[in-house]
Amino acid sequence: MSSASGSSWDFYFFVVDGRPCSTMLDLGLADHAPDRERPWLVSIRIPLRDPRPDGLTTNAEASALGHLEDALVRSLGAHCGAIFVGRMTWNGVRDLFFYCKRTEAIEQALGDALEGTEPRRLLTRKQNDAAWKHYLEVLYPGPLERQWMKDRRVVEALAKEGDKSDIARPIDHYAVFPTRQAAEAWANAVRPMGFEVVVERSDGVAASWGATAVRDDPAELAHVHEIAERLYGLADAHGGKYDGWGCEVVRGHDA
Repeated sequence: MSSASGSSWDFYFFVVDGRPCSTMLDLGLADHAPDRERPWLVSIRIPLRDPRPDGLTTNAEASALGHLEDALVRSLGAHCGAIFVGRMTWNGVRDLFFYCKRTEAIEQALGDALEGTEPRRLLTRKQNDAAWKHYLEVLYPGPLERQWMKDRRVVEALAKEGDKSDIARPIDHYAVFPTRQAAEAWANAVRPMGFEVVVERSDGVAASWGATAVRDDPAELAHVHEIAERLYGLADAHGGKYDGWGCEVVRGHDA
């Protein structure tokens, strides 16, 4: 089992210089960051042996990297009082990030982790990051990355129900606003995109008015996230908050 398993771990993608970057981290640590007992950030870079054309890992190499990651987590934990907080894979390299109590035994920890495995070149960097800025400002997802994660979860839930994501169906998008004028402004901005929009008073505490925009679209992640990202930006521009999307499961004509 990969060391990045557990209920608090999740992942997201974003694009850097035209290439995808895959980031996985323990989201639950944000509730307690920074950990004053672990001020040292240790970064371990692993050059990929056979990256995909987009710079990410192949399935075959991912398995070997998972075993190495597990060994590093155990060894750094034992020698340095480290906790593993996340990793990023981009442009042919994988970077692992740990926060440590001490760093004197890093080389011993790396040697123990590599013992009995195929030789690999590891590039290590340590720095004092008592405020956990790297975790909070680099690894932790921003609003649009969090929206991507929410979109992915909806698509995954639909798939478990047998949904055929490539089939267009009515998808409802929700947004909330502090005033009716703001909600109507958002509605007027999205109607030219082909949405039917209904504005009504909301029962929620955070906002007085809600708006629902409906349009036929496939529920494929890349497609629906592009729409959600645009509606998110428009809601923010009008002082509101995009509140996600939903749709019925579509199993196809032969279901």
